[in-house]
Amino acid sequence: MNRDAMDLTVTQERIPDGTRRLLELKNVRDPKNPSVSAFFDMIGEHDVDPPRLLDGFAFGVVGYAMLLAQDIHVRGALSLEMLRNVNEYQEAW
Repeated sequence: MNRDAMDLTVTQERIPDGTRRLLELKNVRDPKNPSVSAFFDMIGEHDVDPPRLLDGFAFGVVGYAMLLAQDIHVRGALSLEMLRNVNEYQEAW
């Protein structure tokens, strides 16, 4: 494991209005923000399965990681399609 990589985790919990997914980035190479979090509330959705794949979350932070010249360590599953396409995405960006 690359100890210098930012660490991406996604957790899920029930909230009174539905379901919340929490994205957390730790070990971020930004002195002002060594950790970052964002949440996504699904209002009215109480019986949502946790995401099987974290592709969307990983793609959502690729630009930020590129800005910081930092790898991402995703704590969860990614699709083979995402892994095949992320380099092309980065080159195009």
